[in-house]
Amino acid sequence: MKQYKSLKHLTLKYIFLEYKLKIILTLFLVILENILYLLFPLVLGFAINGLIESNYFWLIGLTILGLADMLITTIRKFYDTRVYGKIYHELSPYVVEKEHKKTNDFSKVNARLDMLEELIDFFEEILPELIGLGINIFGTLLILYFLDLNIFTLALIVVCLVMGIYRFTKNKTLRFHKNLNDVTETQVDMIKKNSKSHTSIYSRKLMKCYINLSDLEAINFAVSFTLLLLLISSSLYLIVKSGITDAGAIFSIVVYLYNFLYDVTMMPEFYQTYIRLTEIMGRLK
Repeated sequence: MKQYKSLKHLTLKYIFLEYKLKIILTLFLVILENILYLLFPLVLGFAINGLIESNYFWLIGLTILGLADMLITTIRKFYDTRVYGKIYHELSPYVVEKEHKKTNDFSKVNARLDMLEELIDFFEEILPELIGLGINIFGTLLILYFLDLNIFTLALIVVCLVMGIYRFTKNKTLRFHKNLNDVTETQVDMIKKNSKSHTSIYSRKLMKCYINLSDLEAINFAVSFTLLLLLISSSLYLIVKSGITDAGAIFSIVVYLYNFLYDVTMMPEFYQTYIRLTEIMGRLK
């Protein structure tokens, strides 16, 4: 088992530095697979134009692109499951030992071990999706810049507005996650008491925490989605007014806008995760 010189502050940075070569390899594969995925609508647009002219070059290229993306994704999934499973296996005994030195509260020790799992899950599940989200959003903006400057400008404004919305609600989100973690750390104590009244109080507090987070997310989503719908409508209007007649270009723009809509609406979920992990790392110090 790997030996650690220090485990005073268990953070995402600490985990990355301890296992940087293995993590960098998984992230390289993630970046590669998402770049290939980003090219799909563009190559598909070329393939449509090619088929109209009985040219199959881009259709063959599209097939190769899909197979390459599938192969890289499969290899990455086999690899990172083993890497992050080993990281959790090596770190968990040290976390338990460290937390026992700080407290005899088994409920808190159990909760901190669950929090370690969330940190590892960040590298295995959240970070790859976050990287994919970033590549898709900024890649889409770059491609839209070359396809239609007006649509690019509108999309850039919408991204800035959506980011501003979530930045504005950051403190409230952090407070709600702190309340949630405070409640979950009492779970084992609640189970030990084996009392209906204590269980009822615990579940009521837990429900309130989830409702607060869900309500805030719902409001942010509604505002963001409204902005995105305005972007889609305005973009379609601009496409018609600009006189674009290239079938492949129109298809690519529409698909990129649809993907852009999905990716931007996913930003809140990752932002919530970031806020939660920030609060968790403060507890594991």
